Amino acid sequence: MTGTAMALMVFAAGAVAYAGSPETKLTVYVRNNGLVPGAVLIHAEETASKIFAGIGVSLQWSSRKRADESEQPPVFVELATNTPENLRPESLAFARVGEGSHLTVFFDRIERTIYPKNGSWQPGG
Repeated sequence: MTGTAMALMVFAAGAVAYAGSPETKLTVYVRNNGLVPGAVLIHAEETASKIFAGIGVSLQWSSRKRADESEQPPVFVELATNTPENLRPESLAFARVGEGSHLTVFFDRIERTIYPKNGSWQPGG
């Protein structure tokens, strides 16, 4: 499994709770702030979309607040870089309890885990 696929699977995993009826649509809003390379994000979104299609969930990706109407409440994903060492030090991601489906993914930690030699994603990784 590539690092990009793993990164997306971590933050898309929160959407599994919405899988249920066939042909379910789910909107996923991604807050990237341009810190995660576009090629990584595109590959990760495509990978997650294929995985979720296998369970009857169509993922609609957006970087804006409004996207196509979804049958389910949206999932909000924030991709974090430069994560402080003392912030949930054993975690690659976490969900905020009480805020609906809001996930924070520590992309920098995933990179260091998957690519320990140089700590960053490279094309073809």
